[in-house]
This record gives sequence, C-alpha cells and structure tokens, in this order.
Amino acid sequence: SETIIHETGHLLGLDDYYDYDSTKGPLGGLGGVDMMDTSWGDHNSYSKALLGWIEPQIIKEDATITLNSFTETGEVIFIYRNYQDTLFGEHIAIELYTPTNLNEIRAKKNDLFSIVGVRILHVNSILNFETSITNVYDITKYNNGNADYKLISLVEADGDGSILNGASAKNSDLFQAKDVFTNYKWHDETVVNFDIIINSISNNQASITIDFK
Repeated sequence: SETIIHETGHLLGLDDYYDYDSTKGPLGGLGGVDMMDTSWGDHNSYSKALLGWIEPQIIKEDATITLNSFTETGEVIFIYRNYQDTLFGEHIAIELYTPTNLNEIRAKKNDLFSIVGVRILHVNSILNFETSITNVYDITKYNNGNADYKLISLVEADGDGSILNGASAKNSDLFQAKDVFTNYKWHDETVVNFDIIINSISNNQASITIDFK
C-alpha cells in the first residue's frame, strides 16, 4: 500500500525526493523520512501545498504561532526569502511532526521519527527558466536527484551534518522545546534574516516564535 501511495504521488505530479545519482550534486535531502523519498510516512508540507491539499501560513513579520500536528491538521508555516505570491521560491517550512496517522506504523519500526518534534525543511522551488521543460519534474530548477542544490532538505536540529553525508534522519534532527534555528544560510550562502524559537512542545502542539532581524 505504501508503494501505491508513492506512485500515486507521481501520477499527481510529485517528483522523487531521494538521491538517485550520488555522483551528481550534493548528498543530503530528507534522510528518508517522506513518502516521496523511501515511500514511508506522510507527504511533507511542500508536496501537500503543491497539490492544493493544505494552505500554508505565510509569515513575513515577527509572530508567535501555535502549530498542531501537521499530519493530523495540515498546519504549517512557510517563510519565504522573497515572497512573490506563489508557492514557488526558496523558503523555510516549519511543521510539528507527530508519530501518528500515516507516520505511525513506520515510526513504531523506527523507520521514521518516533518522537514529537518540530521539523524544519529548506525548500528551493524556484522555477526553471534556463532549460527546456519536457515533463512536470522540470518545472523547478532544482531536484533531489542530480541538481546543484536540493529541491527539499531537512534542517538537522543536532547540526551534525549526518544527512548531508547521506545518512538517514534520526530523532535528534527534530527541534525540541528551547531550541533555536539561527544563522542558517540560503543556498547562495546569504544568512537568513530571522530566528525560529521553539518555545514549547506538547504531545500534539507547539508554540513557535519567528523573530526577524
């Protein structure tokens, strides 16, 4: 059934998020924790937003927000580098991951995160205006297979760079209460102009502050 869900994702227009050519482009990505990566768990917020299944909350100024379980509610925060009133563009996505719903079975097998935590994703879905577009997967400039940058990658809360070296994601890659996302860089090495502070996390809810500099 997981394979059917994954292949249905392709029918709907989603690309693979695993690295199918490790000799081209950087390693890294989602560390296996996504339906379009290893065929495990739920779809991430970028995929669901593309399909029109959810409406992300676009944040442009300081805010403190309560997020409920993403897989149960679809609630997510997107912070764009340069918002152009479109889903396409480089941005940070903030989700509250819970090992429930579509995540539950694989979480119990430790194939997915087995704990609650804030998952932060770096998405670079700028549109492709440079090469010919032969299929739906060429619409964005980058992909997770052989491009210069990853289309979508997991920001490692523990900062150890293991996913960047091709390892699978682990529980310590989720942000926990009192953790701060800071001094992160966009793909061109420009430092992002905001911090993300995880104020608190309960079983299915997180309080998060976005602090622009």
